This record gives sequence, C-alpha cells and structure tokens, in this order.
Amino acid sequence: MDQDGYDLSVLIVDASHSDRLEYTSRLNTSRSRYRIAEAIDGKSGLETLRKAHFDCVIMDLTLPDMSGFELLLNILPDPQQPKVAVIVLTGLGNRAFHDVAIMNGAQACLIKSETSVEMLDQFIREAVDKVPSSLRSMTWEDAAANDRPSIPT
Repeated sequence: MDQDGYDLSVLIVDASHSDRLEYTSRLNTSRSRYRIAEAIDGKSGLETLRKAHFDCVIMDLTLPDMSGFELLLNILPDPQQPKVAVIVLTGLGNRAFHDVAIMNGAQACLIKSETSVEMLDQFIREAVDKVPSSLRSMTWEDAAANDRPSIPT
C-alpha cells in the first residue's frame, strides 16, 4: 500500500476510450484499491511508464501507433527479468496471440468479453507477485536507463 492508501498502481493502455473507462470503473469496484492511469496508444503508454512507477500494465494488442506486441517488447525486452507486470487484455480471441504474448513476457493474456472484475483483480495481483520485488521497486525509467535501448520517438 502506498502513502495515499492505494494497494497497486496500474497503467491501462488501450485505444478505446469506452474500454479504458470500463476497466477503470471495474477496478474501482474491486476489493483492491488501485491508482489508475491511462494511455491511448503505445507511445503515450511508454512516456507514462517513464514518468511514474507502476505495478502493472494492462494493455490491448490493437493500438493506433504500434502493435501491442511491439509495445510489449519495449516494456519487457527481457521476459526473464520483468520489471513490471504486464497483462494483455484484448478482444482478439486467437490462441496464437495468447501464446506469443506469454512467450514475450506477459503474465497473462485475457479476452475482454470473458474477463470479470474479480478475474481481472486476481490476475493483476498474481502478475505483480511474479515480478521480483527487487525489480518492482525500480521506476521504469531507472530500469530503462540500465538496460533498455532507447525507443525512437
């Protein structure tokens, strides 16, 4: 819990305004207290990650400026050493997308229409628990300065 009483901080990266509002509303009714930030595309998601610490990123695969997989690779260049939990929440039901997301470091890949608030809350907590606490305490910008290539803007 942070100094303001929030359990976890979450960044939602989704091009759909209505989906972002729905996830924010859902998470605000869950048993956990979330500090939630939003980004409308991959670039703004990466900029937001650089400015603040997040425990978890919830992201769609369909973004206007880059593929969700490209964003995932920028967030987690080394899937074996994640510095933030990532959950893919997508409308795409293709099993191959799920497998590729998991192979590239996402802790979970969920289908939007099949995910309840209870499930999302549980998956967030489980995903965050999978990230070593020593890495989780770093801001993404600090981690990026240590081992990530610069991302073209």
